[in-house]
Amino acid sequence: MNISVRPLTNPPITEMALSVTLEAPAMSESAVDALVVQLDSGFQRFGTIQSGLIGYNAKTDETHCAEPRQWIGSRYRKDGNVYVSIHNVSTNAVVFACSLLRPYESWEVFTQVALPYMRKVCVSIEPTKCHRFGVRTVNRLLPPPS
Repeated sequence: MNISVRPLTNPPITEMALSVTLEAPAMSESAVDALVVQLDSGFQRFGTIQSGLIGYNAKTDETHCAEPRQWIGSRYRKDGNVYVSIHNVSTNAVVFACSLLRPYESWEVFTQVALPYMRKVCVSIEPTKCHRFGVRTVNRLLPPPS
């Protein structure tokens, strides 16, 4: 078997995302909604994030929720390509995430969108620590033609 590998140069980036875990008191649903309005009144809520441990019973091949699912956060979008979410991960930790979908131009463009939102969240909830700061890119890799 002969396998050839073609190097990929600058595949198109389809999404850039920032996620920050902050030490701060858990937020209520209405507090999250109010905070997102402060970020930008153009955001519209489009989903919720719910807790719940999912269980699987191999004998019966059934999936079930091991605990009642409850609201822990919400997702919002603006202009079809900017997304933010805020959710509680414990009683003293909150995650803020921001994504920018295409057209994605550069790191500089992304930071001009995401960092002001992150700063406003930090000013509003006054975290005592930052536990995690993550950045990721999503590339669309197309297989070579056969």
